[in-house]
Amino acid sequence: MIRSLRIVSVAVMACLLAGCPPDGAVWIRSGSTPGHIVFGISLQRDGPPVPGFRGLRVGSCHDDGAGNDAFWLLSPTGEAKPIGSVVYAEVPAGYRSDQGPRPLAPGCYHVKSFNGGKAEFVITEGGTLTERKTW
Repeated sequence: MIRSLRIVSVAVMACLLAGCPPDGAVWIRSGSTPGHIVFGISLQRDGPPVPGFRGLRVGSCHDDGAGNDAFWLLSPTGEAKPIGSVVYAEVPAGYRSDQGPRPLAPGCYHVKSFNGGKAEFVITEGGTLTERKTW
């Protein structure tokens, strides 16, 4: 028992010191527009659907995520199901909107998957949608 605890402790410390690999990814799928944003959801970009998708949060780039300022907060209603993509403001079967969705005006936004992964995107005054970065 003590030996297995030591192994787990060493693994956790190594992960903390060296940086743990992300356990999920979220990105803006190709072909998305400001009026129809499709978020890809997987363990890695362009990978298969993530098993047990736990939801996502869309907020302003200036929002730290601590308050109730989400533009959209999506979560499962029961056991999380596999999902490979989510369209902004469209609630998949087995999920619910806990907050929003609110319309997205021109500006900077971020989306965070609760399985891991974040993406930042911009909607311009001219009506274009650009993914700026993912992490």
